Formats: sequence, structure tokens, C-alpha cells
Amino acid sequence: MNLSQKYKPTNLQELILPEENKQKIMDCIKKRKPLLLAGPPGVGKTSAVYAITKEFDYDIIDINSSDSRNKIFLEDMLKRVKIKGWKPQLFFFDEMDNMRATGYMYLNKILTETKHPIIL
Repeated sequence: MNLSQKYKPTNLQELILPEENKQKIMDCIKKRKPLLLAGPPGVGKTSAVYAITKEFDYDIIDINSSDSRNKIFLEDMLKRVKIKGWKPQLFFFDEMDNMRATGYMYLNKILTETKHPIIL
């Protein structure tokens, strides 16, 4: 096991952030407001998302940059974010800066019509 796996945060309190930022994250998740994480590679953005999902006991729907982001895929995501499941879900759109321009129309709809927290 490498050090990044051994010491990765498992809840919101273990994130190395100012308490006010942790509170902002909690507010966004509870209010189902979109949350944008930005920063250089390796600072722990993805680890933070997984710590948040554990903290709130959410199932994570991880949409990575390697996933298809064509019109059909985005239309399916739009349908999925409108449906409440048995267990709360959090949608994580990783590497959103790689999205094509046509995808932003769907992203706007996803962000405004979701019934789930979304982290970008």
C-alpha cells in the first residue's frame, strides 16, 4: 500500500482545509448545490470527494473523463439525476475541463434539475 492510499482522508474532518471551507462543503452537499473543486493534480480533490461520500453515506456515481460524454450519455445522466433512489447518491463529474462545448448545455440542465448533490 502506498502512502497516498494509507493516509487518504476517510471523512470530512480529516481533510486538511480551513474549518470554514469544510462548512461550505457540508452546506453545498446538504442543500444539493453544485460544488466545484479546482486545483493542480495531486492535491487531493478526488480523495476529498470520496471522503465526503463516506461522511454522508452516499453512493457515488463517478463519471470520469474516460467515460463517454456524448449527447446520449449526457441525456442519460440528466434522467438519472432527476430520480431519487433507495440510497442517497452523489454524482461526481471528474475532469470536467475536458468536456466538449456541446456538453455544457446538458451540464447546465443537470445542475439545475438534479435531486442529488453534484461535485465537479
